Amino acid sequence: MTRREKTAALVAAVLTIVVTLYSAWKLVGTGVLSWHAAQPDFYSMALETAAVWLILFLLFFCAQNSLTAWFWTAVLCAAFCWLHVIFLPVAFAGAYTVYLILAGRWFNRTVLRQNLGLCWDYLLGGALTITVFCLLSLAQLGSIHNLRIWVAASGLCLLVWAGVCLRDFRTGTAGVRLRDFRTAPAADHMRGWLSGAGAPQPSDSPICGRSHPGSSAMLAAILALLLLQAGRMNLAVDFDSIWYGVRSHVMLNSGNSIYENLGTLGVVYTYPKGWEVLGLPLAGLPSYSFSISMNLWMAALTLFAAYETARLCLKHRLALWLPFL
Repeated sequence: MTRREKTAALVAAVLTIVVTLYSAWKLVGTGVLSWHAAQPDFYSMALETAAVWLILFLLFFCAQNSLTAWFWTAVLCAAFCWLHVIFLPVAFAGAYTVYLILAGRWFNRTVLRQNLGLCWDYLLGGALTITVFCLLSLAQLGSIHNLRIWVAASGLCLLVWAGVCLRDFRTGTAGVRLRDFRTAPAADHMRGWLSGAGAPQPSDSPICGRSHPGSSAMLAAILALLLLQAGRMNLAVDFDSIWYGVRSHVMLNSGNSIYENLGTLGVVYTYPKGWEVLGLPLAGLPSYSFSISMNLWMAALTLFAAYETARLCLKHRLALWLPFL
């Protein structure tokens, strides 16, 4: 970057921080959330979030490689979700998200004959799944029970397909495809999130500092805020969460189809939303948080898509600013 570009970036960063802090103060300090900020739980939540951010920052900043950092990050996230009584819903929603990604990857590879990356896999997998659910409903076979059977059966087939592809990769019989996977538009995945430091440190330098401190701080902040939302899902219930958690299996699909006459139930709107249709297999389980956890994974993938979009014209470190902001 030239000196002029660095100056412009610095000014933009300072202005962003000032505007954000002022807006936060007007919202939390004197605005509509001032009552919430006065509650004792608010300070414990803020302290917990700061502690999680610090641990994540040290993990990313001090790890010898990205694989180690992401492994311990996954352990921390699992422990956090377990302590906040949200582990099982997040795990179920995560497994369903993997199913959607695999469905999209299968469609990309076998039908479209191309590899567009993780974000496109998820998008196409979601569209394909919604289409199947709509067709099953059209045939009066679209009960939530039947949709779960479809997801389980097709998911097993997708796992077998993925296993065959992985075996081909390992045996070298699909070397070209493996090379394509590694060089796909979104193939960097999580590797690039920590690669803002440029060349690695000399071998005699301390372990800390192998990753760029700014990249580590921003990535830790992103994950800390996602965990903040996860921690509140089963402990701080709000009306909208309950409404959307129970609407799907009580109103949208209480029989054999999403096209049944709902009458005046849910009179605000009686048409099915695509996101609700996609999350139907998670509806009607022991907790509403199974459905709401889908939103958390969608938020994470949206942030990753923002990063991938910025990566089209920016370096890794600069691209991380978009999901961070």
